[in-house]
Amino acid sequence: NNYSRMTPEFGFPPEQDDHIMVLRVLFMTGWLIDEFLASNSFFGAKTLVISSASSKTSIGLAHCAAARSKDARPKIVGLTSPANVKFVEDLGYYDAVVTYDNTASIDNKPAVFVDMAGNANVITAVHNHFGDNLKHSCMVGITHWQNGGRPEGLPGPAPQMFFAPDQIQRLSKELGPAGMQQKMGEAWNGFLKKIGNAITIEHGEGKDAVRKIYLDTLNGKADPKKGYILAL
Repeated sequence: NNYSRMTPEFGFPPEQDDHIMVLRVLFMTGWLIDEFLASNSFFGAKTLVISSASSKTSIGLAHCAAARSKDARPKIVGLTSPANVKFVEDLGYYDAVVTYDNTASIDNKPAVFVDMAGNANVITAVHNHFGDNLKHSCMVGITHWQNGGRPEGLPGPAPQMFFAPDQIQRLSKELGPAGMQQKMGEAWNGFLKKIGNAITIEHGEGKDAVRKIYLDTLNGKADPKKGYILAL
C-alpha cells in the first residue's frame, strides 16, 4: 500500500476527483500489464487479444498499448459482448472489436491473450483458435464469474496468473520508485485527459443504491459507460 498527495502536480486535478477515485487503481493494473508485455517484446505476438474489453482495467491496458507506435506493438483486438461493441469501438483504443461468439474470425497469427473475463468457454475458444500461435496466456480477472473455471488440456501455453506486485518490484528496481511513479503518472495523465467523455460518474446513497449497483455488476448488467461512487 502507498499514499499519494492529491494535488495537480501529482496528476490529481480537483475537478477529476470522481474519475480518479473510480479509475486510477484499475488503470495502474492495466499499465503494469502493458509494461510487462512490452518488457517481453509482447512475446513476439502480432495480435494482442483482450477479453472483457469494456472493463475498466482492459480499457487502461488498451490505452497504454495503443499509445505505443504501431511498429512497436501488436494489433489490439478487444473481445466483448454484442451489447458493448459500440462502446468499445468508440473508445478508439482497439484496432478491432470482436464478439465472444466470433473468436474464430481473428487472424490466426502469433498472439498474446490477456484474459479479464475468466470465462472457461472463452479461454477454450481462444486457445483452440490460436493453438501453437498463442505465445502467452495471461490471467487477470474474472468478470464472467458465472462461467469461471480453468479448462485442462488446452493447446498452446498454460494460462499464467498476472501478479502486479512482481511488476511493481521489477519496475522499482529498474527505474527507482520515483522513476516508476513518474512514468505511471505520465501515462495516467494522458489517459485521464481522454477518458472523461467516455465514462461518466454516477453517485448513489443508501443501502438500496449500493445493493442495486452491486447486483447489477455481479450479474453483468452494469453500464460500462458509467463509474459508480456509492455511500451508505
